[in-house]
Amino acid sequence: MTAFWLILVVTLCSAGVEVTATCYGYPLVYNFYDMLAQSTCTAKFSGSDNVWALRRTCPGGTKSCYQICAEKTLTCFQAYHVYKNPPILAENSNSQPDQGVPGLSMYSYDNGCDFSHPGCGPNYCCCSGPDGALG
Repeated sequence: MTAFWLILVVTLCSAGVEVTATCYGYPLVYNFYDMLAQSTCTAKFSGSDNVWALRRTCPGGTKSCYQICAEKTLTCFQAYHVYKNPPILAENSNSQPDQGVPGLSMYSYDNGCDFSHPGCGPNYCCCSGPDGALG
């Protein structure tokens, strides 16, 4: 039988929940906010193509999502702000102790790909394009 070991270390920090793992000796790091943005971008996309959620500097990002996607030879189709540091809700495996309490939150920008002023704005750009575009 092939043995497969996956070691997970979960760290809660101001940057978000990160899961660090090793798989076949290679380190993997997943950021919860990246995964939330990636799944939201994928759900929003209509059509058949590869989809990426690329980070955008916030605050002070002067590049628009159109520019960020174009630098990777991709096309911007949507932009979101994933609010970080949400309130920590109670564990809910058997009940809903925090019913009605807001948890995670995102803002969807209408025409957010154009957003380029120095304020915060979107912190994730939804981009699509051919496989291998990110090299």
